[in-house]
Formats: sequence, structure tokens, C-alpha cells
Amino acid sequence: MKIVLLEDILTLGRKGDVKEVSRGYARNFLLPKGLAKIATNDMIKSMELKKQAKLKQEELELEKIKALSESIEGKKITIKVKTGEKNQLFESISPAMILTAAKKLRLKPDNAEIVLDEHIKKTGEYPVVVNLGHNIKAKILIEVVGESKETKAKTTKKAK
Repeated sequence: MKIVLLEDILTLGRKGDVKEVSRGYARNFLLPKGLAKIATNDMIKSMELKKQAKLKQEELELEKIKALSESIEGKKITIKVKTGEKNQLFESISPAMILTAAKKLRLKPDNAEIVLDEHIKKTGEYPVVVNLGHNIKAKILIEVVGESKETKAKTTKKAK
């Protein structure tokens, strides 16, 4: 019996696949649980069209991710934070802070994952890998600039 899967089934196939299964398996398990429907010619054609549309959508998404990777590759993001003595930060730089700074610069790596070995705890420049999905990665440079109380006081006096 030919069926169309409505959900992914580990031992059988993915959603939208047309499979040949025994009548008992289809009627006693797949159909009652809503995991599959009996395949008709119209249903098979519509599933093929949906698969083709999904493949085109994935190709467009992949092209967008590649373009984004090229646009952010090698960019430098500056993050200003409060520091104490010896350029020690009061708070560490997390991946979330880096994403926020990138979005402020309109780099917009949506659904991106910042890969850090450990949180950044001192001022300086650090290379960071941005995982954009689909196994595409871009390298950016994070510059952590300290802003101590003394520096702030000096700039405030000069401004007056």
C-alpha cells in the first residue's frame, strides 16, 4: 500500500515521503495515529511540488547566508565596557553582548551563534567565529575598549 508520511518517522522516512508499506502496518498503526495518509495521484503530485518549493527556499536561504558571511567577514566590532585596574573588566563579554553590538552596527546575523572558547575578561582584540548555519562560518574581530572611572572624570572635566 502506498502512503504519504505526514510526520518524520525514524524507521520509515521523512515528512512528505511516499512509501510502500504493508496494509496491516498502514491500517493498524500509521493511519489511526495520523502519521500518514493513503497516497493518491493528486496527493503525490502536490507533495512533489511542495518538495521542489522547499528545495528552492533552502537554496535562497543558503545564498542569503553566504552573502551575509561575505559581508561580515573580517569586520571589526568595538565594545566599550567599564574597567578597573590593569584593564580588568567588571563584567565579561558574552556571545549575547557581541550579537547585540553586531546588530547595532546593522550586521544583523539573525540566528547566528557566536563561538567563544571562554568569555572575554580583558581589553584587547579577539578573533571570534560566527556560525551562521548550514555549516557556514565567518570570522570577525572584537575590540574590547575599557572605560575606567579616571578616564570618564578627565573627559568630563575637559568638556566643561
